[in-house]
Amino acid sequence: MKESDLMRNALSAYGLDRQAICRAARREGAARLPKGEPDMKKRKLPVAVAVVLAAACLGGGVYAAGVLMDAPQAAEAVGESDVAALFEGEGAVAVNETQSDGGYDVTLLGLVTGDHLTDTWSSGWTDGEPDNGTTYAVVAVRKSDGTPMPELSDESDPFRLSNSFAQMRLAIPDLQPAQYWLNPERRDVVRDGVRYLFLGCDNVEMFADRDVVLCVSTGGAFYNTEAFRFDETTGAITADPDYAGVNLVFDLPLDEGKADPEAARAWIDEWKAGGPEQAETAENPNDEEPHAATDDAMERVSAMTPAEIRAAGTLLDTQTAAPADGNLGSGWYFADGAYLSRDSWTEGETELVWQTSSDGTTVTAQVLVKNEDGTMTSEIWQLPAA
Repeated sequence: MKESDLMRNALSAYGLDRQAICRAARREGAARLPKGEPDMKKRKLPVAVAVVLAAACLGGGVYAAGVLMDAPQAAEAVGESDVAALFEGEGAVAVNETQSDGGYDVTLLGLVTGDHLTDTWSSGWTDGEPDNGTTYAVVAVRKSDGTPMPELSDESDPFRLSNSFAQMRLAIPDLQPAQYWLNPERRDVVRDGVRYLFLGCDNVEMFADRDVVLCVSTGGAFYNTEAFRFDETTGAITADPDYAGVNLVFDLPLDEGKADPEAARAWIDEWKAGGPEQAETAENPNDEEPHAATDDAMERVSAMTPAEIRAAGTLLDTQTAAPADGNLGSGWYFADGAYLSRDSWTEGETELVWQTSSDGTTVTAQVLVKNEDGTMTSEIWQLPAA
């Protein structure tokens, strides 16, 4: 007897039609409801049927066990062996939750929090790394019809770095999801027709007693207010069913015992006040001399040529982006959320010092290089302020 006949007989034995049990299975965790699909009254189903439900809803063979890499394997595939080991540890959570939208199946494979183990750097971190570690996640993206995802170089893929958003957000009343920054990082790899998104951001475990979600959308590299709805009263973030592209929201299974309400409140108050820089200014309103010294240092570095910066500085990060059209217009969208408009680039220029910042001790300079193939390379250099 064919597999399809066995499945049909199994479903018939319980008096349920395929669509009804698919919805039930998605709600119970075998997969998630696609955006906009109506709910079904919850009902307990026999454990013996669970495997049948998963097979029925996830499709004959396309999502069979063993097709997807797990989170450690995907982390290893993008070159992050230390994070792969972290995903093998006790604190890691294998989520394996799939949601479908717009012809794509998106699976949150796993989640883990630990030391900051990648080379990603932020000027806002003390001593070059976050104070409380990093939360990592791995997501797999597949086409629902089973055809392979394009290679990373294919600009037609709506999940390419420059035109898709995959970041964690917090359910905080009166604090818009686009209002704060969690120092996100992302690297992608395609293996066997599946695109894997390796994601990281500042440790979100201090918010574990609240709802923390992973938002995934196409149509732009930044949080999109058209793709997601935000409830100012509750802080809830949900996918807008009327959005034309892919937009999904995953609830993150965090350990509530690791929540730190006091630290979370301090963080929230800081960002409601405008962010760390605004808070620092408010604490030191008359501290003009250090700011003047910082301004002088940034002005000095801004006057240097890219070659002089490379000779005097330390390279912290580099990445290359292809030109693309997104929510902010036509330009280059980098994986860390940075954006450069085509109109910002003077014709004939091949490289320039784009922007500088300083913490009073060091100066960070961003050098942009326009490549012959039309791509843009961003180099982040660190120099002493004195």
